[in-house]
Amino acid sequence: MAVSLIPLSLEMWVGQPGTENYHTPENLLVGLVTFLIIAAFYVFGRPAWRLWGPAVGILGGYVTAYFLDMVDLSALKGSSFIGFPPLKWPGFYLDFSPEIWPLLVAFAVVTVVGTIETVGDAMAIQRVSRRGFKKVDYDSVQGALYSDGVGNVLAGLAGTIPNTVYSGNIAIVELTGVASRQVGIYGAGILVLLAFFPWLNALVMAIPEPVLGASMFIFFALLFVTGLQLILESGLNSRSAFITGISFWVGFAAENRLFFPDFIPAGTEAFLYNGIAVGGVTAFLLTLLFELFAGKKTTLVLAPNLQELSKLRDLTADLGSVFKLSDRMLFRLQILCEEVFVFLVGSDPPEDGQQKKIRFDFIADEEGLLVEVQDRSETEDLDAVDFPENLTAASESELAKLGLALLGKMAQEVAHIRISGVNYISFRLRESED
Repeated sequence: MAVSLIPLSLEMWVGQPGTENYHTPENLLVGLVTFLIIAAFYVFGRPAWRLWGPAVGILGGYVTAYFLDMVDLSALKGSSFIGFPPLKWPGFYLDFSPEIWPLLVAFAVVTVVGTIETVGDAMAIQRVSRRGFKKVDYDSVQGALYSDGVGNVLAGLAGTIPNTVYSGNIAIVELTGVASRQVGIYGAGILVLLAFFPWLNALVMAIPEPVLGASMFIFFALLFVTGLQLILESGLNSRSAFITGISFWVGFAAENRLFFPDFIPAGTEAFLYNGIAVGGVTAFLLTLLFELFAGKKTTLVLAPNLQELSKLRDLTADLGSVFKLSDRMLFRLQILCEEVFVFLVGSDPPEDGQQKKIRFDFIADEEGLLVEVQDRSETEDLDAVDFPENLTAASESELAKLGLALLGKMAQEVAHIRISGVNYISFRLRESED
Protein backbone atom coordinates (compact mmCIF):
# COMPACT_ATOMS: atom_id res chain seq x y z
CA MET A 1 0.00 0.00 0.00
CA ALA A 2 2.73 2.48 0.99
CA VAL A 3 4.70 1.74 -2.19
CA SER A 4 1.61 2.47 -4.29
CA LEU A 5 0.84 5.71 -2.49
CA ILE A 6 4.33 7.20 -2.14
CA PRO A 7 4.56 7.95 -5.91
CA LEU A 8 1.08 9.52 -5.65
CA SER A 9 2.20 11.76 -2.79
CA LEU A 10 5.26 12.88 -4.77
CA GLU A 11 3.06 13.57 -7.79
CA MET A 12 0.82 15.77 -5.64
CA TRP A 13 3.89 17.57 -4.33
CA VAL A 14 5.46 18.39 -7.73
CA GLY A 15 2.13 19.05 -9.45
CA GLN A 16 0.14 17.50 -12.25
CA PRO A 17 1.92 17.24 -15.64
CA GLY A 18 0.55 19.69 -18.16
CA THR A 19 -0.60 22.25 -15.55
CA GLU A 20 0.97 25.63 -14.90
CA ASN A 21 2.00 24.56 -11.39
CA TYR A 22 3.99 21.55 -12.59
CA HIS A 23 7.57 21.49 -11.20
CA THR A 24 7.39 25.10 -9.99
CA PRO A 25 9.54 26.65 -7.23
CA GLU A 26 6.32 27.47 -5.36
CA ASN A 27 5.35 23.80 -5.19
CA LEU A 28 8.82 22.91 -3.96
CA LEU A 29 8.79 25.61 -1.28
CA VAL A 30 5.29 24.86 0.04
CA GLY A 31 6.03 21.14 0.23
CA LEU A 32 9.38 21.72 1.94
CA VAL A 33 7.81 23.98 4.58
CA THR A 34 5.23 21.28 5.35
CA PHE A 35 7.81 18.49 5.34
CA LEU A 36 10.37 20.31 7.52
CA ILE A 37 7.83 21.36 10.15
CA ILE A 38 6.48 17.82 10.56
CA ALA A 39 10.02 16.39 10.55
CA ALA A 40 11.19 18.95 13.13
CA PHE A 41 8.36 18.01 15.51
CA TYR A 42 9.17 14.32 15.08
CA VAL A 43 12.96 14.60 15.41
CA PHE A 44 13.39 17.39 17.95
CA GLY A 45 10.04 17.59 19.71
CA ARG A 46 9.06 15.94 22.95
CA PRO A 47 6.53 13.09 22.75
CA ALA A 48 3.72 15.47 23.76
CA TRP A 49 4.67 17.88 20.98
CA ARG A 50 4.64 15.24 18.25
CA LEU A 51 0.87 15.17 18.51
CA TRP A 52 0.73 18.57 16.88
CA GLY A 53 3.38 17.94 14.22
CA PRO A 54 1.07 16.95 11.33
CA ALA A 55 -1.49 19.67 12.10
CA VAL A 56 1.11 22.43 12.48
CA GLY A 57 2.96 21.23 9.37
CA ILE A 58 -0.17 21.27 7.21
CA LEU A 59 -1.19 24.66 8.66
CA GLY A 60 2.28 26.07 7.96
CA GLY A 61 2.18 24.80 4.39
CA TYR A 62 -1.35 26.16 3.97
CA VAL A 63 -0.35 29.65 5.14
CA THR A 64 2.76 29.63 2.95
CA ALA A 65 0.70 28.61 -0.07
CA TYR A 66 -1.84 31.37 0.71
CA PHE A 67 0.81 34.10 0.56
CA LEU A 68 2.10 32.59 -2.68
CA ASP A 69 -1.42 32.85 -4.13
CA MET A 70 -1.75 29.07 -4.44
CA VAL A 71 -4.97 28.70 -2.41
CA ASP A 72 -8.21 28.70 -4.38
CA LEU A 73 -11.04 29.88 -2.11
CA SER A 74 -13.63 30.34 -4.84
CA ALA A 75 -15.62 27.31 -3.61
CA LEU A 76 -15.74 28.87 -0.13
CA LYS A 77 -17.53 31.98 -1.40
CA GLY A 78 -20.39 29.98 -2.85
CA SER A 79 -20.79 27.61 0.11
CA SER A 80 -23.59 27.94 2.62
CA PHE A 81 -22.92 27.97 6.34
CA ILE A 82 -25.11 24.93 7.14
CA GLY A 83 -26.18 22.21 4.71
CA PHE A 84 -27.77 18.78 4.85
CA PRO A 85 -26.88 15.79 2.64
CA PRO A 86 -29.62 14.45 0.36
CA LEU A 87 -31.57 11.65 2.01
CA LYS A 88 -32.28 9.63 -1.11
CA TRP A 89 -31.29 6.03 -1.67
CA PRO A 90 -29.58 5.67 -5.06
CA GLY A 91 -30.87 2.15 -5.69
CA PHE A 92 -29.03 -0.74 -7.34
CA TYR A 93 -26.99 -0.53 -10.51
CA LEU A 94 -27.19 -3.84 -12.39
CA ASP A 95 -26.11 -2.85 -15.90
CA PHE A 96 -23.20 -5.18 -16.61
CA SER A 97 -21.68 -3.85 -19.81
CA PRO A 98 -18.52 -5.40 -21.32
CA GLU A 99 -16.44 -2.54 -19.93
CA ILE A 100 -17.55 -3.42 -16.40
CA TRP A 101 -16.09 -6.93 -16.24
CA PRO A 102 -12.38 -5.94 -16.01
CA LEU A 103 -13.36 -3.53 -13.25
CA LEU A 104 -15.27 -6.27 -11.42
CA VAL A 105 -12.21 -8.52 -11.54
CA ALA A 106 -10.05 -5.70 -10.22
CA PHE A 107 -12.59 -4.92 -7.50
CA ALA A 108 -12.76 -8.56 -6.43
CA VAL A 109 -8.99 -8.87 -6.22
CA VAL A 110 -8.63 -5.52 -4.46
CA THR A 111 -11.28 -6.64 -1.96
CA VAL A 112 -9.25 -9.73 -1.13
CA VAL A 113 -6.08 -7.68 -0.96
CA GLY A 114 -7.94 -5.13 1.16
CA THR A 115 -8.82 -7.93 3.55
CA ILE A 116 -5.15 -8.83 3.79
CA GLU A 117 -4.36 -5.15 4.30
CA THR A 118 -6.89 -4.99 7.14
CA VAL A 119 -5.19 -7.95 8.80
CA GLY A 120 -1.77 -6.35 8.38
CA ASP A 121 -2.94 -2.95 9.61
CA ALA A 122 -4.70 -4.48 12.63
CA MET A 123 -1.45 -6.24 13.52
CA ALA A 124 0.71 -3.17 12.90
CA ILE A 125 -1.45 -0.82 14.95
CA GLN A 126 -1.04 -3.10 17.96
CA ARG A 127 2.73 -2.91 17.63
CA VAL A 128 2.86 0.91 17.51
CA SER A 129 0.09 1.67 20.01
CA ARG A 130 0.48 -0.80 22.88
CA ARG A 131 2.94 -0.25 25.68
CA GLY A 132 5.16 -3.23 26.27
CA PHE A 133 3.96 -4.91 23.09
CA LYS A 134 4.90 -8.59 22.98
CA LYS A 135 2.70 -10.32 20.45
CA VAL A 136 -0.36 -9.81 18.28
CA ASP A 137 -3.85 -10.38 19.68
CA TYR A 138 -5.48 -12.18 16.76
CA ASP A 139 -8.96 -12.01 18.22
CA SER A 140 -8.70 -8.22 17.87
CA VAL A 141 -7.53 -8.70 14.29
CA GLN A 142 -10.60 -10.84 13.64
CA GLY A 143 -12.79 -8.11 15.12
CA ALA A 144 -11.23 -5.60 12.72
CA LEU A 145 -12.15 -7.86 9.80
CA TYR A 146 -15.75 -8.13 10.99
CA SER A 147 -16.02 -4.36 11.37
CA ASP A 148 -14.48 -3.77 7.95
CA GLY A 149 -16.88 -6.20 6.29
CA VAL A 150 -20.01 -4.81 7.98
CA GLY A 151 -18.93 -1.27 7.14
CA ASN A 152 -18.50 -2.11 3.47
CA VAL A 153 -21.91 -3.78 3.29
CA LEU A 154 -23.59 -0.75 4.85
CA ALA A 155 -21.64 1.61 2.58
CA GLY A 156 -22.76 -0.34 -0.48
CA LEU A 157 -26.41 -0.28 0.59
CA ALA A 158 -26.22 3.46 1.25
CA GLY A 159 -24.56 4.18 -2.09
CA THR A 160 -21.48 5.75 -0.50
CA ILE A 161 -17.80 5.04 -1.10
CA PRO A 162 -16.46 1.79 0.41
CA ASN A 163 -14.93 1.85 3.86
CA THR A 164 -11.57 0.40 4.72
CA VAL A 165 -8.82 0.77 7.26
CA TYR A 166 -6.42 3.61 6.51
CA SER A 167 -2.81 2.55 6.77
CA GLY A 168 -1.63 6.14 7.02
CA ASN A 169 -3.20 6.37 10.47
CA ILE A 170 -0.67 3.83 11.72
CA ALA A 171 2.14 6.20 10.77
CA ILE A 172 0.28 9.08 12.43
CA VAL A 173 -0.06 7.07 15.66
CA GLU A 174 3.66 6.33 15.61
CA LEU A 175 4.47 9.93 14.72
CA THR A 176 2.32 11.51 17.45
CA GLY A 177 2.43 8.77 20.08
CA VAL A 178 -1.35 9.05 20.54
CA ALA A 179 -3.39 5.87 20.23
CA SER A 180 -6.34 6.63 22.50
CA ARG A 181 -9.71 5.43 21.24
CA GLN A 182 -11.23 8.55 22.77
CA VAL A 183 -9.27 10.66 20.30
CA GLY A 184 -10.65 8.53 17.47
CA ILE A 185 -14.20 9.03 18.73
CA TYR A 186 -13.70 12.79 18.87
CA GLY A 187 -12.24 12.71 15.37
CA ALA A 188 -15.25 10.78 14.08
CA GLY A 189 -17.55 13.34 15.69
CA ILE A 190 -15.69 16.16 13.97
CA LEU A 191 -16.05 14.42 10.61
CA VAL A 192 -19.79 14.07 11.20
CA LEU A 193 -20.05 17.79 11.96
CA LEU A 194 -18.07 18.64 8.83
CA ALA A 195 -20.78 16.95 6.77
CA PHE A 196 -23.25 19.65 7.93
CA PHE A 197 -20.98 22.66 7.34
CA PRO A 198 -20.22 23.00 3.61
CA TRP A 199 -17.96 26.01 4.14
CA LEU A 200 -15.63 23.96 6.34
CA ASN A 201 -15.50 21.27 3.68
CA ALA A 202 -14.64 23.91 1.10
CA LEU A 203 -11.88 25.24 3.35
CA VAL A 204 -10.38 21.79 3.78
CA MET A 205 -10.70 20.99 0.07
CA ALA A 206 -8.78 24.20 -0.68
CA ILE A 207 -5.60 22.79 0.89
CA PRO A 208 -3.05 22.83 -1.95
CA GLU A 209 -1.86 19.47 -3.23
CA PRO A 210 1.84 20.15 -2.44
CA VAL A 211 0.88 20.47 1.24
CA LEU A 212 -1.01 17.18 1.20
CA GLY A 213 1.66 15.47 -0.90
CA ALA A 214 4.52 16.41 1.44
CA SER A 215 2.62 15.34 4.56
CA MET A 216 1.48 12.09 2.94
CA PHE A 217 5.05 11.36 1.88
CA ILE A 218 6.14 11.30 5.53
CA PHE A 219 3.17 9.22 6.64
CA PHE A 220 3.58 6.59 3.94
CA ALA A 221 7.35 6.43 4.41
CA LEU A 222 6.78 5.62 8.09
CA LEU A 223 4.08 3.15 7.08
CA PHE A 224 6.55 1.40 4.76
CA VAL A 225 8.99 0.94 7.65
CA THR A 226 6.19 -0.34 9.89
CA GLY A 227 5.28 -2.91 7.24
CA LEU A 228 8.90 -4.06 7.01
CA GLN A 229 9.08 -4.42 10.78
CA LEU A 230 5.91 -6.49 10.77
CA ILE A 231 7.31 -8.81 8.10
CA LEU A 232 10.64 -9.22 9.86
CA GLU A 233 9.00 -9.82 13.24
CA SER A 234 6.96 -12.68 11.80
CA GLY A 235 10.17 -14.25 10.50
CA LEU A 236 11.41 -14.80 6.97
CA ASN A 237 12.57 -18.08 5.52
CA SER A 238 13.63 -18.68 1.92
CA ARG A 239 10.04 -19.38 0.87
CA SER A 240 8.41 -16.33 2.46
CA ALA A 241 11.30 -14.11 1.37
CA PHE A 242 10.83 -15.23 -2.25
CA ILE A 243 7.07 -14.64 -2.16
CA THR A 244 7.41 -11.25 -0.47
CA GLY A 245 10.20 -9.98 -2.72
CA ILE A 246 8.70 -11.10 -6.04
CA SER A 247 5.16 -9.93 -5.17
CA PHE A 248 6.42 -6.56 -3.99
CA TRP A 249 8.37 -5.75 -7.13
CA VAL A 250 5.75 -7.18 -9.50
CA GLY A 251 3.18 -4.88 -7.89
CA PHE A 252 5.61 -1.96 -8.07
CA ALA A 253 6.28 -2.60 -11.77
CA ALA A 254 2.55 -2.85 -12.51
CA GLU A 255 1.70 0.34 -10.60
CA ASN A 256 4.39 2.33 -12.43
CA ARG A 257 3.89 0.63 -15.83
CA LEU A 258 7.51 -0.51 -16.03
CA PHE A 259 7.03 -3.95 -17.58
CA PHE A 260 6.12 -4.01 -21.29
CA PRO A 261 3.10 -1.68 -21.08
CA ASP A 262 2.61 -1.93 -24.87
CA PHE A 263 1.62 -5.58 -24.49
CA ILE A 264 -1.19 -4.91 -21.99
CA PRO A 265 -4.50 -5.96 -23.63
CA ALA A 266 -7.06 -3.22 -24.06
CA GLY A 267 -9.71 -3.18 -21.37
CA THR A 268 -7.50 -4.78 -18.70
CA GLU A 269 -5.67 -1.63 -17.63
CA ALA A 270 -7.91 -1.15 -14.59
CA PHE A 271 -6.62 -4.42 -13.19
CA LEU A 272 -3.09 -4.78 -14.58
CA TYR A 273 -2.08 -1.23 -13.66
CA ASN A 274 -3.24 -1.70 -10.07
CA GLY A 275 -0.14 -2.54 -8.05
CA ILE A 276 -2.09 -3.77 -5.03
CA ALA A 277 -4.23 -6.11 -7.14
CA VAL A 278 -1.37 -7.48 -9.24
CA GLY A 279 0.97 -7.85 -6.26
CA GLY A 280 -1.77 -9.56 -4.23
CA VAL A 281 -2.56 -12.04 -7.03
CA THR A 282 1.15 -12.76 -7.45
CA ALA A 283 1.54 -13.50 -3.74
CA PHE A 284 -1.54 -15.74 -3.81
CA LEU A 285 -0.35 -17.72 -6.85
CA LEU A 286 3.16 -18.15 -5.50
CA THR A 287 1.81 -19.32 -2.14
CA LEU A 288 -0.52 -21.76 -3.91
CA LEU A 289 2.39 -23.02 -6.01
CA PHE A 290 4.50 -23.66 -2.95
CA GLU A 291 1.62 -25.45 -1.26
CA LEU A 292 0.98 -27.68 -4.29
CA PHE A 293 4.61 -28.71 -4.46
CA ALA A 294 5.22 -28.81 -0.74
CA GLY A 295 7.23 -31.55 0.84
CA LYS A 296 5.94 -34.63 2.59
CA LYS A 297 3.22 -34.14 5.20
CA THR A 298 1.95 -36.45 7.92
CA THR A 299 -0.95 -35.76 10.26
CA LEU A 300 -1.82 -37.31 13.62
CA VAL A 301 -5.01 -36.60 15.58
CA LEU A 302 -5.01 -37.55 19.25
CA ALA A 303 -7.54 -37.51 22.07
CA PRO A 304 -6.64 -35.10 24.90
CA ASN A 305 -5.52 -37.70 27.44
CA LEU A 306 -2.16 -39.04 28.48
CA GLN A 307 -3.04 -42.57 27.30
CA GLU A 308 -2.42 -41.26 23.75
CA LEU A 309 1.26 -40.67 24.48
CA SER A 310 2.16 -44.14 23.25
CA LYS A 311 0.51 -43.46 19.90
CA LEU A 312 2.41 -40.17 19.62
CA ARG A 313 5.70 -41.94 20.38
CA ASP A 314 5.03 -44.66 17.80
CA LEU A 315 4.24 -42.15 15.06
CA THR A 316 7.20 -39.90 15.74
CA ALA A 317 9.42 -43.00 15.70
CA ASP A 318 8.09 -43.87 12.24
CA LEU A 319 8.83 -40.33 11.01
CA GLY A 320 12.53 -41.08 11.15
CA SER A 321 12.31 -43.31 8.08
CA VAL A 322 9.55 -41.28 6.36
CA PHE A 323 11.46 -37.98 6.48
CA LYS A 324 14.95 -39.53 6.66
CA LEU A 325 15.73 -37.92 10.00
CA SER A 326 18.94 -38.48 11.86
CA ASP A 327 18.76 -40.22 15.23
CA ARG A 328 19.65 -36.97 16.96
CA MET A 329 16.92 -34.98 15.21
CA LEU A 330 14.37 -37.74 15.80
CA PHE A 331 15.21 -37.69 19.50
CA ARG A 332 14.60 -33.94 19.67
CA LEU A 333 11.33 -34.32 17.76
CA GLN A 334 9.98 -36.96 20.14
CA ILE A 335 10.86 -34.97 23.26
CA LEU A 336 9.35 -31.72 22.03
CA CYS A 337 6.14 -33.30 20.72
CA GLU A 338 5.60 -35.09 24.03
CA GLU A 339 6.19 -31.91 26.03
CA VAL A 340 3.74 -29.90 23.94
CA PHE A 341 1.16 -32.69 24.15
CA VAL A 342 1.47 -32.99 27.94
CA PHE A 343 1.20 -29.21 28.27
CA LEU A 344 -2.02 -29.09 26.24
CA VAL A 345 -3.58 -32.08 27.99
CA GLY A 346 -2.93 -30.46 31.36
CA SER A 347 -4.60 -27.19 30.30
CA ASP A 348 -8.16 -26.25 31.14
CA PRO A 349 -10.84 -27.50 28.75
CA PRO A 350 -12.68 -24.95 26.60
CA GLU A 351 -15.54 -23.00 28.12
CA ASP A 352 -18.11 -24.80 25.97
CA GLY A 353 -17.09 -28.05 27.67
CA GLN A 354 -16.30 -29.77 24.38
CA GLN A 355 -12.71 -30.86 24.55
CA LYS A 356 -11.52 -31.19 20.98
CA LYS A 357 -8.83 -33.39 19.52
CA ILE A 358 -5.19 -32.39 19.43
CA ARG A 359 -3.82 -32.36 15.89
CA PHE A 360 -0.16 -32.69 14.91
CA ASP A 361 0.99 -31.83 11.37
CA PHE A 362 4.54 -32.76 10.36
CA ILE A 363 5.75 -31.03 7.19
CA ALA A 364 9.17 -31.58 5.63
CA ASP A 365 10.50 -28.78 3.42
CA GLU A 366 13.80 -27.23 2.39
CA GLU A 367 14.10 -25.52 5.79
CA GLY A 368 13.84 -28.72 7.80
CA LEU A 369 10.86 -30.23 9.62
CA LEU A 370 7.94 -28.00 10.58
CA VAL A 371 5.61 -29.16 13.35
CA GLU A 372 2.18 -27.52 13.71
CA VAL A 373 -0.12 -28.32 16.62
CA GLN A 374 -3.81 -27.34 16.97
CA ASP A 375 -6.26 -27.70 19.84
CA ARG A 376 -9.06 -25.82 21.62
CA SER A 377 -7.98 -25.89 25.25
CA GLU A 378 -7.80 -22.75 27.40
CA THR A 379 -4.05 -22.97 27.51
CA GLU A 380 -1.60 -20.42 28.77
CA ASP A 381 0.35 -18.46 26.20
CA LEU A 382 3.75 -20.02 25.67
CA ASP A 383 5.40 -16.59 25.78
CA ALA A 384 3.86 -15.94 29.19
CA VAL A 385 4.65 -19.25 30.87
CA ASP A 386 6.32 -18.74 34.27
CA PHE A 387 8.76 -21.52 35.01
CA PRO A 388 9.17 -22.49 38.69
CA GLU A 389 12.34 -21.22 40.36
CA ASN A 390 12.23 -23.73 43.21
CA LEU A 391 11.79 -27.18 41.65
CA THR A 392 11.49 -28.95 44.98
CA ALA A 393 8.50 -26.82 45.97
CA ALA A 394 6.89 -26.73 42.54
CA SER A 395 3.42 -28.15 42.02
CA GLU A 396 2.61 -30.86 39.49
CA SER A 397 1.09 -28.30 37.10
CA GLU A 398 4.21 -26.11 37.35
CA LEU A 399 6.47 -29.06 36.66
CA ALA A 400 4.38 -29.90 33.58
CA LYS A 401 5.34 -26.53 32.13
CA LEU A 402 9.03 -27.06 32.76
CA GLY A 403 9.48 -29.14 29.64
CA LEU A 404 8.38 -26.22 27.49
CA ALA A 405 11.69 -24.56 28.22
CA LEU A 406 13.19 -27.11 25.84
CA LEU A 407 11.31 -25.55 22.93
CA GLY A 408 13.45 -22.44 22.98
CA LYS A 409 16.63 -24.51 23.28
CA MET A 410 16.01 -27.38 20.87
CA ALA A 411 13.72 -25.83 18.23
CA GLN A 412 13.53 -22.72 16.07
CA GLU A 413 10.72 -20.42 14.93
CA VAL A 414 8.61 -21.23 17.97
CA ALA A 415 5.22 -19.51 17.75
CA HIS A 416 1.91 -19.64 19.59
CA ILE A 417 -1.18 -17.78 18.45
CA ARG A 418 -4.82 -18.11 19.43
CA ILE A 419 -7.72 -17.34 17.09
CA SER A 420 -11.40 -17.87 17.96
CA GLY A 421 -10.58 -20.27 20.74
CA VAL A 422 -8.15 -22.36 18.67
CA ASN A 423 -4.48 -22.66 19.65
CA TYR A 424 -1.86 -22.82 16.92
CA ILE A 425 1.57 -23.87 18.17
CA SER A 426 4.40 -24.36 15.72
CA PHE A 427 8.14 -24.95 15.79
CA ARG A 428 10.84 -26.03 13.36
CA LEU A 429 13.71 -28.49 13.62
CA ARG A 430 16.83 -28.34 11.49
CA GLU A 431 19.54 -30.94 11.15
CA SER A 432 22.30 -28.35 11.34
CA GLU A 433 21.14 -26.88 14.66
CA ASP A 434 22.68 -27.96 17.94
